[in-house]
Amino acid sequence: MRAAAIISGALAALALSVGSAFAGDVVVRPLAVAPEMLEKFADTYGEREIAILQDDISRALTRRLAKSGHAVSDNGPVVVEITLLKAVPNRPTFQQSRDNVGLDVFRSFGVGGASLEARVIGASGATIATVEHSYFETDISWAQAASTWTDARRSFHRFAEKVADAVDGQAAG
Repeated sequence: MRAAAIISGALAALALSVGSAFAGDVVVRPLAVAPEMLEKFADTYGEREIAILQDDISRALTRRLAKSGHAVSDNGPVVVEITLLKAVPNRPTFQQSRDNVGLDVFRSFGVGGASLEARVIGASGATIATVEHSYFETDISWAQAASTWTDARRSFHRFAEKVADAVDGQAAG
């Protein structure tokens, strides 16, 4: 009888862990860029940089969601909409270096980062969570070894953690 109770308790714990580990497909919509940033890309950074940042955000989010057992797909009960609010490069972008010969791609550097927000939308179409994240490096000593978007990528990874936590909360609920 005692063995049956132990086995029953273990099976119940297993069922709970399997139920909470269930993860569904997540749709990640293409990156939206705030109007002020679109203007900044058009005038200063170069519009090709948007595709680079889109790819970086997508990879960070896909990798983090996969850690939780979620698959990014074209169809799923949870949708994530991401907006890039602000991005600052650590090094001159291609367009910046072309437009300003005083900038050296190898020697010019500064602090960078990014600010983003996301809406996590459930199957009913209602917003389940709003995630905001902003990270801008404050210590220039780290920037010397940085690539063009190093600090922005750091922000993307931290943002992806927050979004995945919000999606996990939806899958558990």
